Amino acid sequence: MDLQLNGKRALVTGGSRGIGRAVCGLFGRLGARVAVAYSRDEAAARATVAEIEAAGSTAVALGADLAGDGEAERLFAQAEERLGPVDVLVANHGIWKRAAIDTMTAAEWDEMV
Repeated sequence: MDLQLNGKRALVTGGSRGIGRAVCGLFGRLGARVAVAYSRDEAAARATVAEIEAAGSTAVALGADLAGDGEAERLFAQAEERLGPVDVLVANHGIWKRAAIDTMTAAEWDEMV
């Protein structure tokens, strides 16, 4: 399969580490312009941006706490302001409370999801 994302703009949440970082790198190598969204580790997000730029594409690091009201909308607006209309969204962010689901409180579940 010949997958190319030339000219596409992607927003990847949780893009500074793990699976999100791998997705960002792949998208960059495939020619996409990538918005690397992160919640805490700006240095890791900037390292991901540098990796994408080294592959010859464009990327930006955008901080957002997606648990906050209006943050998703603000993040999307920032991504579109910096890169243009978003073509691809990878919603990769999230946390795991390291507890059995059946013992979580409603507040812990809400925070995790």
